[in-house]
Amino acid sequence: MNTKLPIPQQSLEFDKNAAEAWVKNETDLEIKSIKAKIIKNIRRVGFDDFRIKSETVTKEALEYLTKTKEKYAVFFDYKPHSSKRWVYELNKNCYAKNPPFETGHFTPTWEKISGNKRLIILAEKDINTFLIIDDAAYSGEQIAHRQIEPIIKFYEESRFTQKPKFVLAIPFVTNRFLRLIEDLKNQSGCEIILYTSSIMPKLKEILTVKEVKLLQNKRDGRLETTDNEPIYLNATLTYFDHRVADDHSFSAEVKKALNLSAQKTYSDKTSDYFNKEEQEFEDYKNRIFPNKNLPI
Repeated sequence: MNTKLPIPQQSLEFDKNAAEAWVKNETDLEIKSIKAKIIKNIRRVGFDDFRIKSETVTKEALEYLTKTKEKYAVFFDYKPHSSKRWVYELNKNCYAKNPPFETGHFTPTWEKISGNKRLIILAEKDINTFLIIDDAAYSGEQIAHRQIEPIIKFYEESRFTQKPKFVLAIPFVTNRFLRLIEDLKNQSGCEIILYTSSIMPKLKEILTVKEVKLLQNKRDGRLETTDNEPIYLNATLTYFDHRVADDHSFSAEVKKALNLSAQKTYSDKTSDYFNKEEQEFEDYKNRIFPNKNLPI
């Protein structure tokens, strides 16, 4: 592993006292029981555990690509300081025997404006397989809308008859993401292979139908009477030492109650890695449209 790569220096534990007080101070006994259940189901993924699972699914994906003798490309996020580039660097040693033909950031709007030159070059070299890596997939919308779907659309509108193929190595996913991948496979006819390790349950899967109805009946779906909106049931209770996901991925109400927050490890502005990626992204932008400001 690159020694300059920023990694968590300590465990990101949530505030146990805040959690206890959150449950204890609830006056409604039935909702108190729901809050206790939520606390019980919070899952912290330690960095060592994450690193092992991330390396495992990466190796499984690369073993498949080596076996099938497919040349492939790896595209990172559409903007810098996101997770995919960091995950690639974390597992970089795994690629030594079968490196990708190309790696780099992928901003669909820029690629389309440029005439999809990169994808044309890859297709002309018969490279139609794309390895998608990440730390976790919650809704999966960014992977679908910013990577898989734009590439599929390029092939559908191009002169190339070959369909693209996607191999995904993502250790932590939700059932919602699994359904999204199945839908994409069925709608596109493309082969999409997923290597994963753990399912992150959503609140909708943790709470019973009776408990959800109880919240709706007593508090219009809210955990607290002071909350502005009902609790988002598609959020999970899983977080990592290297990051706590956004409010649509990790429950905002629970995050607030537990005083749980942290800077994403891969967006640490004091690290050499941050500056390296900043320059990489700037170089990528200038290769497509030199000296122009472009919307992402």
